[in-house]
Amino acid sequence: MQITLKLENIEAVKRKLENIEGNITDTAPLMGEIANYLYNISKDSFDDEKDTRGNAWTPLSEATKKYKGTSKLLYKEGDMQRGLISESDSNSAKVGITTVNDDDYFYPMVHQFGTNNAGRNKKLTIPARSFLPINADGSLYEGVENIITEITVEFIESGL
Repeated sequence: MQITLKLENIEAVKRKLENIEGNITDTAPLMGEIANYLYNISKDSFDDEKDTRGNAWTPLSEATKKYKGTSKLLYKEGDMQRGLISESDSNSAKVGITTVNDDDYFYPMVHQFGTNNAGRNKKLTIPARSFLPINADGSLYEGVENIITEITVEFIESGL
C-alpha cells in the first residue's frame, strides 16, 4: 500500500504559515491583555476586600478602626489604590503598587504577606490581606496561572 500526498499551490500555504508566524510573533498585545487582567483582579481585591482567590480579608481590630476612623480595609487616604499600576511590553506583563510611606516603609508588601513585628511598633502583627495574585515565593496563584494560560492559548488561536 502506498500513499501519495500531492500539495497544490504550495506558495499559498507558505504565505499562510508566514502570516500565522507574524500574527503570534508580536507578543505586545498578549502581554498587554495579561497585564490588564492582573490589574483588574488586583483592583477588584481592594473593591471587594478579598484576595484574588475570593477569600475575605481579616477584619480590622476595634483599636485600628478607632485609629483610622474607618472600618474600610487597606484604605486610609487611598494611596495604595491610586498607586496600583500595570505595565507591559513585548516580553513582560507587570502589576504592582508604586506607593511607599513617607518613612520609606513599604506598607503594600506588609499588607500583601502580613507580618509579625511590623512598622515602628515592634509588637504589632498585621495579617496578610493579599491584593496581588502572588505567593510569598513570587509564584502566581494557581487559578491565575490557569487564566493566563487560557489568555495565551486564545492569543495563539487568534493568529491561526
